[in-house]
Amino acid sequence: MQYTRAAFWLHAALLTVFIGASSAPSPLYEFYAREWGLGPAAVTVVFAVYAVAVLVTLLIVGSLADHVGTRPVLLGAVGLQVAAMMTFAFAPGPEVLIAARALQGIATGAAMGAAGQRCLLSKARAGAAAGLW
Repeated sequence: MQYTRAAFWLHAALLTVFIGASSAPSPLYEFYAREWGLGPAAVTVVFAVYAVAVLVTLLIVGSLADHVGTRPVLLGAVGLQVAAMMTFAFAPGPEVLIAARALQGIATGAAMGAAGQRCLLSKARAGAAAGLW
């Protein structure tokens, strides 16, 4: 399948949206802390769960995209991101907030891994990709 310039920019836009969405709930953490009586350690856990989820997912998703394809992984990532944002909007407590942040990390890691792999491994960029290994 030909990897077009439009597909490249679509993947780049998708990555931009996912990375932007990862910081979208940050202003709400002060509200959540006041509302639920969370201390600084609990808010730190909410931030840290995202990073751990992204890193673990990045280790897994490259081989998953090789087996099932980039498109299913990206569609799954979009679905997980929507679910994470909805969970943020209606989180009844800190446990659900942590779960939403983990879900968001998994979604972002999957999108970064699959879209990044697709951008780097396109035939048009094969020379540049070969220089990375």
